[in-house]
Amino acid sequence: MSINMAQERIQLLAMKFIKPRSALYIAACICIGAVHGAGDAYAKEPATLNIVTTATVKNSGLLTALTPAFQEKAGLRVHVIAASADKTLARAEKGDVDLVIVESSIAEKTFLKSGSWKKHRKFMYSDFVLLGSESDPIKVAFEKTATAALSKIAAEQAIFISRGDGSPTHKKEKEIWAQAGHKPSGNWYVSTGQAMSAVLMIASEKQAYTFADRQTFAALAKNLKLVILIEGDPVLRKTYSIIAANPKKYAQAKYGDAARFIKWLTSAEGQALIKGFRMHETQVFYPNPQREAPYDSNPQL
Repeated sequence: MSINMAQERIQLLAMKFIKPRSALYIAACICIGAVHGAGDAYAKEPATLNIVTTATVKNSGLLTALTPAFQEKAGLRVHVIAASADKTLARAEKGDVDLVIVESSIAEKTFLKSGSWKKHRKFMYSDFVLLGSESDPIKVAFEKTATAALSKIAAEQAIFISRGDGSPTHKKEKEIWAQAGHKPSGNWYVSTGQAMSAVLMIASEKQAYTFADRQTFAALAKNLKLVILIEGDPVLRKTYSIIAANPKKYAQAKYGDAARFIKWLTSAEGQALIKGFRMHETQVFYPNPQREAPYDSNPQL
């Protein structure tokens, strides 16, 4: 029986068998009101779309800025959960999230191979930057590429502060060192095993060179004595993917709603909001005009 039908039946019984103004009549009226209120609350409660992403994305405020427009249009609530980059898969495999936003390299190596996730879209990108003191003693800023800049740092044995923690940022740094033909070691190369914010503070204090994601630098720049020396090199790009939980693996996944969010995020409206987002007056995310989906056998949403 629906809530409206229950409400009508109680009302008819009260009118037929209970004297007006009696205590029982008043109690019946209160019951009718309670049922009506419960029906309104039930009808108005929106479904929740759960998204897990990296702490870098969540803490940037990007999704907080983007999701209200979708929520209003779709009548859904969006809840964002943060996890470290290397823990996003483990968090997603718990089966209580509908979407994952993660770096594309991680998506391709882990999520898509498992068969538990689908509707892959590369929808935006950010980038890494090479930082140093404003004085830039060995003139790294004169180099045209990140590999040339790192080669110069290695040749001069200028102090370089590395995360050294196996994070995606550290892996990217090692990848570029390898492309430059170097495996850095020695007193000049300081592997800290620290998070990005701590590495930036150390580099600032020592007026050393370092490698960072643009979002974290933008958040801390006012408190650092560091400037961007190398940026814009294609090798520094970091692409992000969004993927939906496969309902064949996770029966409770809201796949239809997840597909609607992906379609909106990759639409002209969603991409324009990404382009317009600023973090401390700095653009840190860029729309991906291709929005390719090479891993989806049915790319139509």
